[in-house]
Amino acid sequence: MRIGMFSWESLYSVKVGGIAPHVSELSEELARIGHEVHVFTRRGDFDSYDRINGVHYQRVDFDGTGDIISQMDKMSEALFERFERVQKIFGKFDIIHGHDWHPVPVLNRIKADYGLSYLLTFHSSEWGRNGNYFSDWDSSKRISHREWLGGYESSEIIVTTSRMLEELGKIYSIPEHKINVIPNGIVSGAKKGSMEPEKLRKRIKIDRKDPLVLFCGRT
Repeated sequence: MRIGMFSWESLYSVKVGGIAPHVSELSEELARIGHEVHVFTRRGDFDSYDRINGVHYQRVDFDGTGDIISQMDKMSEALFERFERVQKIFGKFDIIHGHDWHPVPVLNRIKADYGLSYLLTFHSSEWGRNGNYFSDWDSSKRISHREWLGGYESSEIIVTTSRMLEELGKIYSIPEHKINVIPNGIVSGAKKGSMEPEKLRKRIKIDRKDPLVLFCGRT
């Protein structure tokens, strides 16, 4: 299949947070098993096009002034133009997959103009990022609306935890049957290292009798 990934970040464009490795590593795995994957994203300090680890990176420039919503609107316009050019060269896409609220305008435009429905992965929500409440800030309200709109217009939704599934049902009334829970994976062997417990205890000044807890995840 020819798959279009739409994200405001990746490992090989602009890196912001956890979406970047998710998008790039998922795309690489899809390419490895035989799919043609194009990541549509911001250019940053990279060239407008690269093929990295089997993945086509389609990067765009745009006017970065204004608030975050204005920036994402302009990004979406640039991504739509790039999508049209790429489709003329490579052929029609089978699947469009967006990540978070940032590319919702371009996803909806592709849906309207080409009749191509899309998947949307929610990595977080504005409600959750604000401490489990809706902010009165205008920008926060507009972001929340984009999230609701993406949830409504998408054909299916992916989340990484059952808690996020429950959250989307609570705040945006998205039906459970529309949401798929697919936990994040890891690239086996990507991180290697060793640790000597006694040296670690001495370095961080923990007595041998004190309990030591290892936590891996987001705080």
